[in-house]
Amino acid sequence: FGVAALGDAERLRAAGLSQPIVLLSGFDAADDIPQLRRLNVDTVVHHATQLAMLEQAPDGDPVRCWLKVDSGMHRLGFAPEEVRDAHARLRALNTVADDIVLMNHFASSDEFADSPSQGRQTRAQLEVFEDATAGLAGARSLANSAAVLGWPQAHADWVRPGGALYGVSVVDGRTGSDFGLRPAMTLATRLI
Repeated sequence: FGVAALGDAERLRAAGLSQPIVLLSGFDAADDIPQLRRLNVDTVVHHATQLAMLEQAPDGDPVRCWLKVDSGMHRLGFAPEEVRDAHARLRALNTVADDIVLMNHFASSDEFADSPSQGRQTRAQLEVFEDATAGLAGARSLANSAAVLGWPQAHADWVRPGGALYGVSVVDGRTGSDFGLRPAMTLATRLI
């Protein structure tokens, strides 16, 4: 499961779910690290301050980390030239699990490669990610919902479908049913 906040992970664990959970926004404070351990939640690491907090963390069960590469979206993640150093710093810590996942987020994966003019940014991001992570150990996670639907070469080891899980289209001008998706819920009401 991918969650946005530690509170979401806590609710899933309280409901009895034991499957892997990834904190996609990453942790915010050093005080979050004991809670990550207690809940056995993976965390995205996307900034140098998070690395520093992990380096200062007291000994305990290793935290599984997903190292986010900014391959071109320019929202969160390590710049390509910083990825190797960040990966090495994580690997050097006994507070971090050995199996670091390498990930990115596409800015325009809803533009499929149907024509040469479309998909240019996603193709460039794939290349940047491959170059930045070449030779680094770890599973890869690149594909959001749109990339799951339209970029099979981005499926890698882990996929991260969001809206598609609910039957929602993430592509302008196309419905979920265009992709064989079915709505997971409906809303009905009466006007009074």
